[in-house]
Amino acid sequence: MRGTLFNRRSLVLSVLLALAPMTANAQAVAGNFQELSLKVKPGDTVYVTDDAGQERKARILELSRASLVLSVDGTRRELGETSVRRIRRRLPDSLWNGAAIGAASVMTLSTIGAVAFADRGEGESFGWSDVGFICYLGAIGAGVGTGIDALIQGRKVIYETPGLTARRSFRVAPVVSARVRGVRISVSF
Repeated sequence: MRGTLFNRRSLVLSVLLALAPMTANAQAVAGNFQELSLKVKPGDTVYVTDDAGQERKARILELSRASLVLSVDGTRRELGETSVRRIRRRLPDSLWNGAAIGAASVMTLSTIGAVAFADRGEGESFGWSDVGFICYLGAIGAGVGTGIDALIQGRKVIYETPGLTARRSFRVAPVVSARVRGVRISVSF
């Protein structure tokens, strides 16, 4: 009996550590042209939203502290910092969040399955090998999540007029009480 209790506690501890609260914040967005110069260079293709709200695909010709010179449909266009609302750029998705989501989801499902099959009262208990197998499956899930993230490319905001930039985050935390067991997921924009 004592061995079974110890093994279940070990399993619960392993699951809680795997699902420990983690926060992912969006990469810093430039708030002025000087910061933008660290993210782009002449020749890069970007998507510029002007102060009228129109987004256009453009190629950067020049960038200084005061102005941005673009080629829009073959036409040279110079914009001041106050004339640009947002600039986006096509970038690959970061891989770590796919790995974390893949690992957490597979480990959660495999733990739920292990608990469901072990509670049949047949004297079966959890051992470190079970925890190891769940972690092994989590590593496979992390690999799959990383592979999926590698295929995703999207337009990421790299510049926004100050005041438009909001804090973006994704948070996952375990919820364990006498009546409730689960995962709390929150997304902030």
